[in-house]
Amino acid sequence: MIRPRVMVWDDDARLVGEIVSALDARGVDAVPLADRPLESGGAPSPNTDFAMLDVSLPRRGGLVFVPALADARIPFLFLSNSDDDALTTLAVETGAMACFHKPLDLHAVVASIRTWIARAAELENLRRERDSLLDALGRQRQIGTAVGVIMQRHGVSAESAFDALRRHARHERTSVAMLAKAVVTGTASVQPAQPVD
Repeated sequence: MIRPRVMVWDDDARLVGEIVSALDARGVDAVPLADRPLESGGAPSPNTDFAMLDVSLPRRGGLVFVPALADARIPFLFLSNSDDDALTTLAVETGAMACFHKPLDLHAVVASIRTWIARAAELENLRRERDSLLDALGRQRQIGTAVGVIMQRHGVSAESAFDALRRHARHERTSVAMLAKAVVTGTASVQPAQPVD
């Protein structure tokens, strides 16, 4: 079984050590970033599955990581020295799974991480399926529109128009969807076959 990889960033080296040990005991690899300067911490480590970030550090703390984590679709949580409700709300609004206040209940935090990683993987799979379906739907709409254009221009049936589109795409060594887009935008023209008397 592949061990999840968790980035841990906090200025308290002792706490980071405790978190790393607790994660390791539960079969999770941790990447401690206690001594990394804030300025160099703009991107997550390769193959990161989850991130734990101190939100309370100077210069907005772990919030500087949020755009990079969002781009990489890496789930994360915030650690905080403060029990300020506004900070918790801010953490949630940035997309954090949670905001835990120090001192931490490491058992509760670490026990939740595998669940969050699994949930994030499920959501990512659903997103990919949705994007794939939307892409397929868009291609079908484009093809339907191109068929309509060919029908109108040449006074042929939908079947003849689609057949012409498919035949032309094969001749041009391109996909029907790509040719359909070109027909719709007016950068390609498809001539249906002439009926045989």
